Amino acid sequence: MFSIPLIFNLMIYWTVGLNFTSWTNFAIFYITCILQHGCGIALGLCGGCLIPDPRVSKAVIPVFILPFMLFAGFFVNRESLPTYL
Repeated sequence: MFSIPLIFNLMIYWTVGLNFTSWTNFAIFYITCILQHGCGIALGLCGGCLIPDPRVSKAVIPVFILPFMLFAGFFVNRESLPTYL
C-alpha cells in the first residue's frame, strides 16, 4: 500500500513543479496520496462487497464515483457551484 504511492510521488512531485522548500512538503504530499489511495481501495472494496456480480458492479460503481469527481473542484470551480451543493 505504501510502495505504489511512493513510486508515483517520486516521479510526479518534481515533474509538475511543486514547491520543494523542505522534506516536510514532500511528506505532506506523500501522506495525502496514501490517504487518497486507501480511500479509493476502500470504495472499490465496498462496491465489490455490496454488488457481487462483476458486470453489474462495473456499471454501478462509476455512478457513485462520478459525484466525487465532479464536486472535487477539478472540473468545476467551487465558487461557481450553487450554495446548496
